[in-house]
Amino acid sequence: MKKLDIQLAGRNLRLLVRRRIALTLILAAGVATVLVGTFLMEATVHAAATSPATASSLTALEVEEVNGENLTTDDISVIESHEHITRVVPWVKSGGGLQDESHTWYWSLWAVPFAGSGQPYIVESIRDDLYPLAEDEAVIPNDSLEEVPEDLLGQQVIFEHIEMVAPGEGRGIEKSVTIVGIYDSAKGTTDGPDVIYLNIEEAVKIRALNDGVQVDRFGGEQGFTRLAAIVDAPGNVPVVQQDLAELGYYSQSIHSRVAQLADGNQTLNVAVNLAAVLLILVAFLFSFMIGNSIIGRRRDEIGLLKALGWSNRRVIKTLVYEFSGYGVLVSLTGLISSAIVIGFVALTGSSTLTSEVITATLARPLVFIALSVPVVAILVGVCIPASLVMRLPPDTALRTTNILHSPENWTVRIIEGYFRVPHIRHTVETIN
Repeated sequence: MKKLDIQLAGRNLRLLVRRRIALTLILAAGVATVLVGTFLMEATVHAAATSPATASSLTALEVEEVNGENLTTDDISVIESHEHITRVVPWVKSGGGLQDESHTWYWSLWAVPFAGSGQPYIVESIRDDLYPLAEDEAVIPNDSLEEVPEDLLGQQVIFEHIEMVAPGEGRGIEKSVTIVGIYDSAKGTTDGPDVIYLNIEEAVKIRALNDGVQVDRFGGEQGFTRLAAIVDAPGNVPVVQQDLAELGYYSQSIHSRVAQLADGNQTLNVAVNLAAVLLILVAFLFSFMIGNSIIGRRRDEIGLLKALGWSNRRVIKTLVYEFSGYGVLVSLTGLISSAIVIGFVALTGSSTLTSEVITATLARPLVFIALSVPVVAILVGVCIPASLVMRLPPDTALRTTNILHSPENWTVRIIEGYFRVPHIRHTVETIN
């Protein structure tokens, strides 16, 4: 009898899809939205994880001030003495502006020392390894104002900053620097936006002049808010963190901060999760509404099948065939649509389509949820009202002639064709 069950389920499935095109497209669009959003999240994480900035941050620690006090040159000496720390870079930040040689103003930037680890994603440079920067070299962001020329790489510009000569009084100091690198500010750094990276000694000198402190005394009197400690190997980072904690220093892995920034497109994360929640709510809401509507119209058909000897289990199984097929069709439509969109996004270069990204995307729970929700929701929405209809006595259909005379009723026509009994309508009417 399985052939008859599948025939009935197949015919009803085709009718269901034809009559519920809008619902099919809505649910498929919801599935596609979640899948595409999940891919974009994974592509963002993968791009950041494979970037030089993230790779270089694996051995970098950010050591912060102790008990609200700035870190001094004595602290640097203590931290540098650790056997697994190769160098310590003090962190300072000073305001200034970038100009060309004709003193045309470009834009305001914060001067920060270039540590060479856990720092920006370089998109263009005059050499492969920029660390250490020479005292007259600089690395700038690529999100400059429109009037800034795009060919600054390798060019000499002026960085103007302030020297404090008396309390509340300062004068402008110009420093000529050569742009040796341009970084992608959109990928995020731990140093904040609008940063120009300078040689370590020059960055400290500018901050000392800005605060009116002698350069050779800056680290002792003024101190640093934080330091970058570079560890000899990624595996030794937890050991160094524990040892520094015992000495009273709080340290954080720069890699974890870069990863948070890379995975930190919170708007996209929230939007994708919200889409998944809406997909679940809409799928279950529509499935219950349509389930009640469809089963209500098929009461007579179900009663007829029971009158012909079908068990409740067999009728339910036929409905499961039909509506699980509908759910799978919705999921496949959403999957194919998302694949087309993802392919288009990859072709435009907005995201990288690699086997690693695809594998990681498919491993995300949201993908399984998006693909399974239409099937589960539709089955639940149909089986509950169907189980209630099953309680009706079989002779309900036999006392109703509408089902027998409806030209669109495929249940009767398929049963007649399967059993080769074209007079089933006459037989049932006689019984009535």
